[in-house]
Amino acid sequence: MSEIRIRQPTESELTLVRDSWVKSYRKGALCWLAHSGDLRAHVMRTLARSQVLVAEVPEVPEAGVIGWVAFEPLLLHYAYVLRSYRGNGVYRELMGAGGFDVAAPVVCTHYTV
Repeated sequence: MSEIRIRQPTESELTLVRDSWVKSYRKGALCWLAHSGDLRAHVMRTLARSQVLVAEVPEVPEAGVIGWVAFEPLLLHYAYVLRSYRGNGVYRELMGAGGFDVAAPVVCTHYTV
């Protein structure tokens, strides 16, 4: 795969992050929050206090954002990588850019299966 660039999201990309988090979490989470009417509000509150990084492939600009992470120091809230880019190191690059030791376990507040 080509070079992955990690950067801060634009305002419109934050909307993409929020929407993909809600959609993905509803599909794969095992907790009550995923199925409550408060999920979108909860995600928005969590994003307001989090750092967010997005990944893109500069050589493939039409792909747009291919993955993202939302986190606080030593605490991952959620990570998402487009299915077609999974297994290519995108998650590892995002986590490393966020200051996480990619070889160590990480505490995650929103886990899906």
